[in-house]
Amino acid sequence: MGYLLPAGPAEISDAFVLQRGAWIVVVFHPTELTRGLKRIKAELDLLLAEEQEGKGAVHVVEAPPSSSDLLTSLGLYSDDDVVLLSGIEHFLPDDLEQLDFLRNRALNGPRVLIATTQDGAVRLSANSPNFWSWIGARCMEYDASEGIMNKEERLQSLRDHFRLSDAEVLELAQTDTLPDDVAFAEWLILLGRGDLVGT
Repeated sequence: MGYLLPAGPAEISDAFVLQRGAWIVVVFHPTELTRGLKRIKAELDLLLAEEQEGKGAVHVVEAPPSSSDLLTSLGLYSDDDVVLLSGIEHFLPDDLEQLDFLRNRALNGPRVLIATTQDGAVRLSANSPNFWSWIGARCMEYDASEGIMNKEERLQSLRDHFRLSDAEVLELAQTDTLPDDVAFAEWLILLGRGDLVGT
């Protein structure tokens, strides 16, 4: 299966929401799957509201007993919808093989995120090689920390770049002599002094 790029909820949602009919696979550590899907759903809910003006919805769905039942149930959703599908790792090898034969039926319909474990992804790639190649590079590993800014590192990069201390920036803001630069507004917010922005 190879190396998978790590991605956080925002990156997964951004890459996914703009592609109609897309299917992606996200590999989770078993202990992160439930919480990770909730975070991805929250991101997607916001994106659909913004990008699709409220059209479509995000549905969390447990895989039915067989792949043919799965494709039938997916037919109930519109192409504006997003389905977060879990449980495919419980499919028998025959059902995974059947996905290869039914993959053309998957082209029209909702966007589908297959949330699975490493073992589930390995079984899917081994038993549904054509389906897997169709998914292609749209397979990633969930990393909850990916895309989350390290506040202290960002503050240090601002200090280094502008050659100023936090105290100096606060003093400039309080005396209304802070340069008109968005980086300084970010700096104040990171320091918990968003009240000084624009003063």
